[in-house]
Parts: sequence; structure tokens; C-alpha cells
Amino acid sequence: MDSREHGASSSSPNADIVIVSLQWGTAESAFRLGLSDGSSFFIPFETYDASRHYEGAPLARDDMEELRTAEESFLVRRKALDLLSRREHSSQELMQKLCQRGFGRELAEKTCSNLEEQGLLSDGRFARTYASSRLRRKPEGPRVMERRLRQKGIPRELIAAVLEETYTPEVLDEALESCLEKLKRKKTDLSREEYMKKLEKMGFHYRDIAFFFEKHDF
Repeated sequence: MDSREHGASSSSPNADIVIVSLQWGTAESAFRLGLSDGSSFFIPFETYDASRHYEGAPLARDDMEELRTAEESFLVRRKALDLLSRREHSSQELMQKLCQRGFGRELAEKTCSNLEEQGLLSDGRFARTYASSRLRRKPEGPRVMERRLRQKGIPRELIAAVLEETYTPEVLDEALESCLEKLKRKKTDLSREEYMKKLEKMGFHYRDIAFFFEKHDF
């Protein structure tokens, strides 16, 4: 259910709105309040107040706004957790996706901050997972990887640490070998210098390419 579904159905401030139904379930981690004007709200367990949220309880305008805020917070967190259950995200990436789904930027930022505090969202974990996964699927140099991580919103200091961890001498050697073999399959008549230039374009540093070529007598 999208949080915007109930917005237009709220009755005027002068009408007496009461809670007509209350349902809950552990799967949703939330209660669903049905109101006399036909609208309904999801509210998380921690927001539920038995002294105010019961069948027949009247709702003032402030109560309605409180329910809307609680529901919006519940829905944005649920969507964020759904996205994170599929794969790791950077905080910038997750925030953008939440905004694209209609949630306000301020609420999306707050949700991401809470998830980071709880360890459910981590730029470091995302960056390490992303770098190692991409390197396995499509070997490329650290300069290209650095650019990709910047586009994901990863801070420069963290990028530097992740690249150092990911591109060990052995991994760098394997990546260079894989990329060189790929180039050879396309062009077999290139000179040493031409291969070096192409490898540079694939994100490798000149010094690493030169060392690799010398090591393998290329």
C-alpha cells in the first residue's frame, strides 16, 4: 500500500472521525487502523498507544497528522528494507530510490541515517561488495573503479581504503592479465606501447602496467 492512497479520503476537520477497526500482524510489524471516513493508516508497533488507539476512539486533526507521519515513516522504512534485502546499497543510492518512489527527501535522509546507525546500511560494506563483485564479473583498473564508486556517492577516503583492500598485488596482476588477453583477442598486431595505452584507458596506472609487462617479459 502506498502512503498516498489515503490522503484524499480524509474527511473535513469538523466531522467526527473515529477508529472503527484495528488489525495487527507480526509479519507487517504494524497495526492497521480503519477510520469512519473510509480511510486507513498503517502505524508501527512502537507508535501504537492502547489508551488512544482503540475501536471507537475519536481522532482530532492533530491525531490524524500524527498518524500520517507515523505511517509515512513506517512505509519508507519498509521500502528501504525491501530494497536492502535484494542487495547492498550506498546511502546515496538508497536515498535516491526512495525519493523516486515518492517519499520526501528529508524523510528519506532520516530513514537512511537511522538504518546506518543500526548497521543495516553501510557505504563501506556496499563499496567492498560492489568492487569485488564487479572485478570478478568484468575486470578493470582501479581508476575506473574509483570513478564508479564516486558516482555511487562513496566518500574519497573510503574509496581509497576499498581500492587498497581490493586491488592486492595478486588481484591487480590477474585483472591486468585478463584485460590484456581480452585486448589480444581483438587486436593481435598492436605494439607494446599501444597495448599499454589501451590498458591505461581501462583504468590501470601506467606504473602498474609497466611492472606487469616487465614481470612477464611482454
